[in-house]
Amino acid sequence: MPLKKRMMYKELIKETRDGRLRTLYKSRSDALKWILVTAFGYLGYGNAKFGSREAHLAVCALARDVLLKAIRMAEENGFEVIHGIVDSLWVRREDADDQDYLKLAKKIEDETGLPMSYEGRYRWIVFLPSRTHPSRPANNRYFGVFMDGKLKYRGIEARRRDVPPIVRKMQLEILGKLAEAKDPEQLREKAVEAIEI
Repeated sequence: MPLKKRMMYKELIKETRDGRLRTLYKSRSDALKWILVTAFGYLGYGNAKFGSREAHLAVCALARDVLLKAIRMAEENGFEVIHGIVDSLWVRREDADDQDYLKLAKKIEDETGLPMSYEGRYRWIVFLPSRTHPSRPANNRYFGVFMDGKLKYRGIEARRRDVPPIVRKMQLEILGKLAEAKDPEQLREKAVEAIEI
């Protein structure tokens, strides 16, 4: 029930043009997200009154199974898998447009029975290295720019509340400079320019 409600609010966010309603729907979607995250974490806690390690492991196994199915389906449809984590999959195909990605999301949803959403196409995206295994990308540290120029960043200082404002400002200015890049080649040029910031 909370997952279906959250998906409903995410759709309403996309559909409404009213800024106040969008803020309300986003707040409700975020609250439901944290209810789901907390419930999942509590499920795996050994001393939890209603927790069950077996149930927690079953949820993890289901998530792995769905991710592997999604990867297989993406590859069968000519997509290259760039990165995947529990609730996200980044894929690309040179000739793909938004409709191709939406069709893939629908196929995955139909096959798995789980709701899928398509966030958009990136001009470019950077997955930062893991702190413990620098040769591998971190699951939750990345930044990129959608085709419309909108930035998305996760797991970096600009997202944290405990970071000094000057650090956040600097990082956002750097990301703004990088966002000017239209493709990965231009990204290298903009990275050199960003050093001046």
